[in-house]
Amino acid sequence: MPTYSARALVLKKTKLGETDLIITLFSEVGKQLRAIAKGSRRPGSKLGAHLELYSAVDLLVHTGRSLDVITEVRSWVTNEACRRDIEHSAGAAVIVELLDKVSRDNVIEPRLYPLSLEALRCIGDAEHCGIDLIVAAYIIKATAQLGYRPALLNCAVCGSPVNVVTGTKLAFSFLEGGIQCRLCKDNGYLDTTILMDADRLMWAHTLLQSRFMELEAYCLSEYSELGRSMLDFAQRWLHSHLSIHLKSLDFLISLDT
Repeated sequence: MPTYSARALVLKKTKLGETDLIITLFSEVGKQLRAIAKGSRRPGSKLGAHLELYSAVDLLVHTGRSLDVITEVRSWVTNEACRRDIEHSAGAAVIVELLDKVSRDNVIEPRLYPLSLEALRCIGDAEHCGIDLIVAAYIIKATAQLGYRPALLNCAVCGSPVNVVTGTKLAFSFLEGGIQCRLCKDNGYLDTTILMDADRLMWAHTLLQSRFMELEAYCLSEYSELGRSMLDFAQRWLHSHLSIHLKSLDFLISLDT
């Protein structure tokens, strides 16, 4: 039976029979893997101990007829902090659910692996008030890597630069991909345009362009309202361009109400 090794993030665990699990993973080469971990639900199972949600693992896998079989596993990043309470787990759950959905159709995007790993690390390190902002940044960055980058400095219609001034409102269309210059707005080229605060669009640009370690400076209580606002922006962007509904994102948002 052919054997291969893989490094991957644990996305989901599904019960199989009395003692087994089907493990859904996202590999460092950017594609989804599904494999059986036999006996992993038994007390004291060595496999089960290392296959925790949100963890990064090194695997040895036998190729099977329908599903591959995990024979060895070693944790190299446990992301234990992402499982320490309901808020951190809720944030991490959005990362893995989005990865699960976008990688089902054999989409290969290697850049999503380091992005997701860093987002999980940042969620684990964050206080509760900073989780929304990190998750929003991840969604915007991930969708951009998948080809849906919001136009936040140039008109989504004609491409001309737009002066984004704090305290003003700008025409913006989630469906059409971004902000709209005054000429295109006046000509009525888009019928899905709304007026959005320029400050919100500037923050969306900051989340898109900044590294996660730079965003950690904003994971403070005074930015909690900002986190909720950007999470709403990210949810609408995700739905508009990938038609993806994340139950985990609904739950994370419900924790703020």
